Amino acid sequence: MSQIKIGDMLKELLNEQGLSLKDVEIKANIPHSTLYAWYENRQPKDIKKVKRLAELLDISIDELLFGREIKRKKCHRFYRGLFEVTIKEIEIEDNCE
Repeated sequence: MSQIKIGDMLKELLNEQGLSLKDVEIKANIPHSTLYAWYENRQPKDIKKVKRLAELLDISIDELLFGREIKRKKCHRFYRGLFEVTIKEIEIEDNCE
């Protein structure tokens, strides 16, 4: 299982894009305390905020969390309901065609 690397990626991307945590806080509407926790590589608890950050920084959620892009075939599955989310990397078989 890979270690969460959101802080390392955040530092690298902010430097590359010339942004500060304050810029991201305003543009992505993510509280400073949350961003700072991620900056310290603490595991995110709100996937919606992670998605907003990834979109702002123009990278995939996988790359933001684990430090690399994971390429997969397109396979769409849609679910309805309320879910609890735990973020971790796992190995899966690719059965999409």
